[in-house]
Amino acid sequence: MKAIVKFVIAGSPRTGSTYLQTTLNSHSDILCAHEVFGTSENRAHFRLENGTVVAAAEHARSYLESCIWSPSYSRKRGRGFKIFYYHGREVDTRETVWDCLRQDRDIHVIHLVRRNLLARYASQKMAAETGIWNRKRMLACRRRKEFSIAVRSRAKEYRPVELGYEELLENFRYQQQIRRQFKADFSEHRLLELYYEDLMAEPSRYLQQVLAFLGFSFEPLKADNCKLAKGPLSETIVNYRELKERFNDTPWCSFFEE
Repeated sequence: MKAIVKFVIAGSPRTGSTYLQTTLNSHSDILCAHEVFGTSENRAHFRLENGTVVAAAEHARSYLESCIWSPSYSRKRGRGFKIFYYHGREVDTRETVWDCLRQDRDIHVIHLVRRNLLARYASQKMAAETGIWNRKRMLACRRRKEFSIAVRSRAKEYRPVELGYEELLENFRYQQQIRRQFKADFSEHRLLELYYEDLMAEPSRYLQQVLAFLGFSFEPLKADNCKLAKGPLSETIVNYRELKERFNDTPWCSFFEE
């Protein structure tokens, strides 16, 4: 078997990570796991040698070596997973998954970012309030009638949201800071920075770029997920005009140009 190609898809929510993860999974020689170090029901668990079942985030190195990176884990050569900036940081352990990733220079890092931080935050806010994170999940829930009463009561597709000036300002600053820190932490890795807007506008072109970065030949890929149409920001943010005026003449005013 040829050497395993290790990679991660990293970034913030609502940057196209699920789209890229599921699409790469359609490649015949790539396996890309979901949020195995996440904070939700997607978090992976595995069995230690002594038989104890633990969360992957609590024993990150053991999980990576015995599962994702293990030669016996899959016949596919490309092995990766998606991870958000805040994943795996809440555990009380000597070594986090981020320590493992920083130390392994053989890992290819795909850094997903979104130019418009307002659109990213509004999308995350709407998804969190409705429980609908992608179109595939929404359609599946409708077919199976799996929406909880709480979700059904507040979610009919997407509803406009109201955003606070201070919460936006704090998030814009956080996003800029965490991106800079991430790029510094992985400056010695092979790193591909990919913009959400470009990936959505020309998926074929940028998926080819990702495959070339990972060292795989191109083959037709199938998207297993698609974005939810939410309309322009002026229609999805209740107090859009007020926020646009307040952010005028700031470094973030371009986020309001539609």
